Amino acid sequence: MKGKIYFAAYLINQKKNSWFYKNLFRAFGAKIGHNVVFANKPEVCGYIDNISIGDSCFIDKNVVFVVNKEGKLKIGNNTLLSYNTILNAGTGSITIGSNIMIAANTYIITNDHNVKENLSVRNSSHIIQDVVIEDNVWIGCNCSILKGVTIGEGSIIGAGSVVIKDIPPYSIAVGSPCRVIKKRYDKDILIKKLKDEGYDLKKIDNIVESIVY
Repeated sequence: MKGKIYFAAYLINQKKNSWFYKNLFRAFGAKIGHNVVFANKPEVCGYIDNISIGDSCFIDKNVVFVVNKEGKLKIGNNTLLSYNTILNAGTGSITIGSNIMIAANTYIITNDHNVKENLSVRNSSHIIQDVVIEDNVWIGCNCSILKGVTIGEGSIIGAGSVVIKDIPPYSIAVGSPCRVIKKRYDKDILIKKLKDEGYDLKKIDNIVESIVY
């Protein structure tokens, strides 16, 4: 009984805190959709008004958003960011689609140092390349997703992976560096699945052509 009372009190407290943080973000210019839940206050380094979060998202504890004046951070609908996730857009852009799960301790970054310059690493310039995670992607815990990467729709990234290049749609990829080990569906099954979900033929062709069978 005590456990049930404690859990109910926890949910009530979380709802109050979430309402406060959502409205705090909105007051400072962030675009926050409906039914968004903040487990606690995310840390924001930079310009909060360059952050956009869609409907029905869950932002877990200790999530960090880094976005500079020129940067952009956009999250779609029904997406989960688990605890200790860091999204470092910097002066670039991180675009995260809808229906995505990002597990704990994942780090996504758009920038890197230009080590080819005849300078110390500390004084070298930055290379900025945007990151895109398309819809229906699952990223396992402890992953690093580096600059310039696009993770295709419907893909799964295994825990502990370091993603340094694009992952085609509907792939299962793991490792450091991350590589595709399997396709989620055979070609004919994928085409039928996409048709059943209402995709137009042009979109289906684009997805299938981007996958090497």
